[in-house]
Amino acid sequence: MSYFPSQDDSEGSSPLPRSNEDKTTEDNMEISKTQAIIMSQLLDIASDTFSNHGCNDFKLDATPENIQFIKNMEIADGEDAEEFELCLTDNRKEFYSGDDRLMRYCHDLLEEGIAQSGKEQS
Repeated sequence: MSYFPSQDDSEGSSPLPRSNEDKTTEDNMEISKTQAIIMSQLLDIASDTFSNHGCNDFKLDATPENIQFIKNMEIADGEDAEEFELCLTDNRKEFYSGDDRLMRYCHDLLEEGIAQSGKEQS
């Protein structure tokens, strides 16, 4: 699967990397390699900064896509898929995750795509 173009950024953009477990029907958003690198750098800094906050709750809608994304994050972080549990809000329409962990996971996905791009250019 190609994450980024094999030519320079002026040739176009490419889809964000997606985990193999994330089998949703939504379309991939396309970004350039330069955009991915900048976002990855920002997420790296933000994740470190946010990890020092007292509360790292980030509320997400309890959609199948969001739940699968967080489950993939948990698995990538070494959690057992069979023991995956959501921290649902009282109305059960939303759930919480850690903002710093989400930023770190998104950073890792971008880095994966950037690395894949380098392999394709070789």
